[in-house]
Amino acid sequence: MANTTIEKCFIEIKNGANIKQGVIDGGYPITRIESLSNNKFNRDRMGYAGITDLEKYYDYILNDGDLLMSHINSVQFLGRSIVYKKNGDEAIIHGMNLLRLKPNFDLINPHYINLYFYGKKFRTELARVTKKSVNQASFSVTDLKKISILLPTIDIQKAIAEKMESIHKVIEVKKRLLSEYDHLIKSRFVEMFGDPILNQKGWNLEKLQSVCPVNKYKGEVENISGKVWLLNLDMIESNTGKIIDYVYEDENKIASSTIKFDTNCVLYSKLRPYLNKVVVPSKSGYATSEMISMKTDNINNYFLSNLLMMNSFVDFANGTSYGAKMPRASVDMIKNFDLMLPPKSLQDDFGLFVEQVDKLKFGVQKSLDETQKLFDSLMQEYFG
Repeated sequence: MANTTIEKCFIEIKNGANIKQGVIDGGYPITRIESLSNNKFNRDRMGYAGITDLEKYYDYILNDGDLLMSHINSVQFLGRSIVYKKNGDEAIIHGMNLLRLKPNFDLINPHYINLYFYGKKFRTELARVTKKSVNQASFSVTDLKKISILLPTIDIQKAIAEKMESIHKVIEVKKRLLSEYDHLIKSRFVEMFGDPILNQKGWNLEKLQSVCPVNKYKGEVENISGKVWLLNLDMIESNTGKIIDYVYEDENKIASSTIKFDTNCVLYSKLRPYLNKVVVPSKSGYATSEMISMKTDNINNYFLSNLLMMNSFVDFANGTSYGAKMPRASVDMIKNFDLMLPPKSLQDDFGLFVEQVDKLKFGVQKSLDETQKLFDSLMQEYFG
């Protein structure tokens, strides 16, 4: 395994073209920082330039196997990279915030080194050569070229890249399956009940507060050795309500501003309602005051939670929001929302359907977690 530098891995590393015409609708496709999303090249987020002399920008046309990397003025994207594939069309790398790295194919496999760029060691090396946190700063082409890397033979690189890609594909399939299950639940809701705003089926309406009182749970909270579950918004996955992690605090340190809940409540995030964070809790606990709890003595909790997650209700909640930087849905408006109320037996039928689908999701999620753990373990083994 040879010790080399990033500079020797690439024939050329440079910024994009300075296209004076600017970005306009129509014309020749050019990259933007947003073109790098979810570890892929997103053609839906391309820009376009009115280029009359294409030959002038010939050296900036992207080719198969080129790497694109962000390196300026974007904490969200800094150091992210993708391997470009033409897919039958062409594009020009544009601007100063993206680098184009042309690989030396005799020395490196582009997919292998792209994986390296996502490893912890690369971030550590960036911090070493720049002498500053890469989470808060840009880095230069000169900085990037200085980074050292242990490089196996090209055949080993290819084998590693193919192995990691096959595992990644399995992960993507499982993620899509989970998404399809969520879509199935939403479709079943619409089939059974219709849209919660339009109420095409003419269900009886009552004010939400009268059916599922907000922040009225005052009962006990499960306490294990003095510690209780404290749910913060960053522990909730958007659009699914999945709990990403559990945090436990000493009960005597819980702030008075928090709210209590149990398994008979549905939790709803009023902060940034467009993130669509709705939770059916599996146990009792405390939640940040940015959430509200709704008691479900008189309504099926799965019916309510899925109603709150429907796109039309999200639009309604966003429409009640106030505050530019930290928009919050109006609790009073939500309390006075005209809640459609199909027969409880029909709600319960839907709840049973959700529970069955959730069992399927649980199996897929468990398998996904194990596959992701394998991927992360191999990333650490191969790339540090």
